[in-house]
Amino acid sequence: MTIKIVTDTGADLPADLAIKHNISVVPVNVMFGDDVYKDGISITKEEFNNKMFVEGLIPKTSQPSPSDFLTVYKDLTDKGDSVLSIHLSSKLSGTYNSALQAAESMDLGTGQKIQIVDSLKASIPIALGVLATAEHLQNNPNISIGELAQYADDALKRSTVYVALNTLEYLQRGGRIGKASALLGTMLRIKPILSLEGGEVVPVAKCRSLSQSLAQISDLIASQGELSSAALIYNTDLETKDSLKAQLLAGHPGLNLIETEFGPSIGSYVGPNAIGVATIPKRS
Repeated sequence: MTIKIVTDTGADLPADLAIKHNISVVPVNVMFGDDVYKDGISITKEEFNNKMFVEGLIPKTSQPSPSDFLTVYKDLTDKGDSVLSIHLSSKLSGTYNSALQAAESMDLGTGQKIQIVDSLKASIPIALGVLATAEHLQNNPNISIGELAQYADDALKRSTVYVALNTLEYLQRGGRIGKASALLGTMLRIKPILSLEGGEVVPVAKCRSLSQSLAQISDLIASQGELSSAALIYNTDLETKDSLKAQLLAGHPGLNLIETEFGPSIGSYVGPNAIGVATIPKRS
């Protein structure tokens, strides 16, 4: 009997890394008008960005249903495996509750468990936590699911994320603005840096330009010292991505920096030209 790891597309986990580490990914639903898509399955990131930023269509997102999770869980547990399922912050999405409902409805075999972890994160810090957990499982194949869940929780708590936005419009429109609502009065004049705290969006800094935002993010990451892992996430601005990447690698030579794009789950709220960095610092 082994443990299998499950997450959702709100983690923005690169598909190649999910395959490499045998991680199942449940898609979030994305709606443009009456058209419903499965994130990463029936709509690509490029198609999503084109609809939103070129065609000007306004998306909505919804969590996977309990039956979506049930399908994945049943496939894994029918093979005798237990499941550790790590998901979007319950304060930002109903995904965690859908997973919980599915797990509670399962009739498991002797010794099997499904354990659900509320990441209290969104996007790429979840991916870093999931990957760290998958690697820990590979290095410790006899670990209990309770111990692995505790490891995942610890990695997620240590993870950080800083995202520079060009506008708060999309975050406000989507109702996910959290404590960053304090910035709304000046949102036309600033380029905010946001983070996550206690599962909610919080403001970190107010910058006058994107270049100031990138420099501030670089300074914040540099202050963390040595890193266990790091990831760079962006959507529409390759030049800015390359600039921030160069700054990060200059401060951390040899860093294995994961690069990925915002998927529809999170891309619906960050708007164009968004860029962010997630890290898990090494223990001091």
